[in-house]
Amino acid sequence: MNEYAIKKRKERIKFGIVSVISLCVFFGVWYLCTAVLHLKPDYVLPSPVQVVKALI
Repeated sequence: MNEYAIKKRKERIKFGIVSVISLCVFFGVWYLCTAVLHLKPDYVLPSPVQVVKALI
């Protein structure tokens, strides 16, 4: 592999890691705000667990 291909591969890996971490933070904050802190009633903003149960 040449230097350009190695750089592109590292960028893709970095982008993938940042994407996964961003999704985890999003769902974590969503869960924290709804299921733990109860900032809004369930009928206004359900928790991610409730959304998954409704999908199933």
